[in-house]
Amino acid sequence: MDYSRINFSVDRFDEIINFKHVPTIRRFALKTGASLEQSNECFVDLMRWFILIYESKRAGVDFIPTIYSPMTNIDHMWHCFILHTGAYMHFCHEFFNDYIHHNPIQHTEADIADVNNSTINARAQCELVYRLFGSDVVKSWFLGEAKF
Repeated sequence: MDYSRINFSVDRFDEIINFKHVPTIRRFALKTGASLEQSNECFVDLMRWFILIYESKRAGVDFIPTIYSPMTNIDHMWHCFILHTGAYMHFCHEFFNDYIHHNPIQHTEADIADVNNSTINARAQCELVYRLFGSDVVKSWFLGEAKF
């Protein structure tokens, strides 16, 4: 699929990226030992992750967004947010008009290296992440190390 032709539709992109749920950020810091600044950065990554899920579903891409090893901090933050069920549900419906389900799938470094595997199309996900958020996020999500 040629992802360069996808027109993104998140109307409230900046509002989503700038959304904060302080109890979630504090819980993450407490559970992981991350600083509040690091926790805030991770919460922004979670907001990016939600946009990726929404846009990939809306655009009908041919892969399921997957949390790879360097991205486990996003998964940990998601766990912290989802525990605040009322706030999480309100967020999902306010910004995406739908509940974003957490379907835990995590792959190993060997899976990331196998970019030709049609079921784990990491290359396609990288391309979509690049188009949405730029090269710094691609580097952090796919080439970095799990931080917490």
